[in-house]
Amino acid sequence: CDGIMIGRAAVQKPWIFAQAKGMITQNIDLHETGIRFLHYLSQYQPQEFHLSRAHKFFEYFVHNLIWHHDLFTKLRQLKSLQEIENCFTQYFHEHPEEQHIDLRIHHG
Repeated sequence: CDGIMIGRAAVQKPWIFAQAKGMITQNIDLHETGIRFLHYLSQYQPQEFHLSRAHKFFEYFVHNLIWHHDLFTKLRQLKSLQEIENCFTQYFHEHPEEQHIDLRIHHG
């Protein structure tokens, strides 16, 4: 193989590169990953990009969750990173069973 194209999969599953290198083999904490993204976004991007980038990232990232459509609809309406973080956190309080992906059994 000369190469592969990952594209949107890297946005939906940002751990995909580490997983391909064998560096991650077990669990991914989706809540932690999403919150870390929001913190990096506020730290490294100009404020005028915060909402558009958060909405774009979560458009793909929430596909890891069962109720992703409902969550994304709520997130898309929010107007600050703090509101997005609060809503995202609330989702996992309501659906704690979705917080982790076990890579040993989840390959999709």
